[in-house]
Amino acid sequence: MDSSWQGTDARCPNPWKRHDPENIIDKNGADILRIWVASSDYRGDVRISQEIFENLIESYRRIRNTARFLLANLKGFDPEKDSMPNDKLSQIDQYILIKLRSFVQDARTVLMTMNSISR
Repeated sequence: MDSSWQGTDARCPNPWKRHDPENIIDKNGADILRIWVASSDYRGDVRISQEIFENLIESYRRIRNTARFLLANLKGFDPEKDSMPNDKLSQIDQYILIKLRSFVQDARTVLMTMNSISR
């Protein structure tokens, strides 16, 4: 492990003994480890502690439960017959779709840039 990764738990002199990836995956699941990596600011010291993981677990639960709720409301939805044409949507819905398309385009650009850098 990189020496710039800092544990915030003072009780354990080497936090990686308690926070090695296999222990984290066994205890919390691989998704929590992925969220921790994605949310860490790698430009400085990367912090690791049980409190950080507890916060990430709570955030993950909220995201997962929201996604489950949204997906449950799509049961029986057929985009071919249930979608409305853009000109029938309210102005706020049209605005949201424009913002969504812009966000998706920006995200794809960033991912393509990251992909080309990592090669």
